[in-house]
Amino acid sequence: GGLSFLGYVVESITRASDSSSEVVQGGMAKALLSIMTCPKCGVHEAAMLQAVRSTFHVYLVSKTTAGKELAKRTLVDMLKCVFNRMEAYDIISRDQEATKKDIGKQGANGASNARENGNDDKTVGTALTTVTNGSGRSTLKDVTAPQTGILDDPSNAIGLFASQYHTDSYLLFRALCKLSSKTLPGDENVGVSSTGGLGIGGSGHGVNFFSASTTVDPLALNSKILSLELILAVFEHCGDAFQNGEKFVYAVQSYLCVSLLKNCMSNQTSVAHLSLKIFLLLVRKFKTHLKSEIEVFVANIFLRVLESPNSPFEQKVLVLEALRALCADPLMLTQLFLNYDCDFDAVNLYKDIVHHVTRISARACAPINTSSSATKRDTDQELDLSRTGLEVLVVILR
Repeated sequence: GGLSFLGYVVESITRASDSSSEVVQGGMAKALLSIMTCPKCGVHEAAMLQAVRSTFHVYLVSKTTAGKELAKRTLVDMLKCVFNRMEAYDIISRDQEATKKDIGKQGANGASNARENGNDDKTVGTALTTVTNGSGRSTLKDVTAPQTGILDDPSNAIGLFASQYHTDSYLLFRALCKLSSKTLPGDENVGVSSTGGLGIGGSGHGVNFFSASTTVDPLALNSKILSLELILAVFEHCGDAFQNGEKFVYAVQSYLCVSLLKNCMSNQTSVAHLSLKIFLLLVRKFKTHLKSEIEVFVANIFLRVLESPNSPFEQKVLVLEALRALCADPLMLTQLFLNYDCDFDAVNLYKDIVHHVTRISARACAPINTSSSATKRDTDQELDLSRTGLEVLVVILR
């Protein structure tokens, strides 16, 4: 099927993204946001991705801070609108099911059931944007792939979604994950060991986490950072429909974890920092679904960074800060011990964390020759690492 009327409207508005005028670009972003948030309009799937893609492009090409901030705020608002509608639909749908069960138990007749259903339909229409195709269910087969470019996301049928809003949220989340997975120059060999694995297997000293400094395309770097920031916004605003949805758990395992495995070891500190923040939120919200993934991240990525001589100071500090945030939650520490150290088929994750942090804390006690300025800098960095390691140990013991 072709584009809907609103699809053609969105397509016409997005052509303004090629304009060199930031006034025109800003007007385009505001117009797209108004259409996407309007309760009378239904912008879905390909049209929704096109609106996001064009606003994303405006952020990348904008030359002023004000222009970038406007585009970024617009993207966050679009994202919140898409996911909030899914969560609202999910809540109303559960309420409908509960109401029907209660009516069934009370032995209500068919007429009262019909009246109840009609009232609920009106509630759904008030709370949510009307689905343009008139169907409460949607399959990925019906998704029209957007034009080639940023946030391209050709669909593949993996089954039914609960609603059009679930489809939109899934497509947007998957597109952001794929966009964040694009490799930056200098990160091609990040996490690749001498045996060809992703930093898994072999000794820690054989892991080549980082390469020499490479000039990075600012456009590619900004694209990756913005996509990670938007993913972070998803986790900060997501609810039960996202956290417990089978399709979204699949997307997290298949797309987001792959992206984070690359980006946690990036040469770009800002990329690594954002990825670690996302990982911490991921552990809190999806830990029941990601036992093996968490083991890979902590045992084969974080702890390898701490023991590898190739790891720069900044990266070790980021890992220690992530471990401190992870260990600050007593319930999380208990779950790490029960799910891994008490499992004969898993690594002793709690024990390994304590062991590696203890080794980092003790490094400052080793005598170091401070005859050169470079060595003096190394000494200061070792002291900082040891202090941070001790702080992590204190958090664990509390």
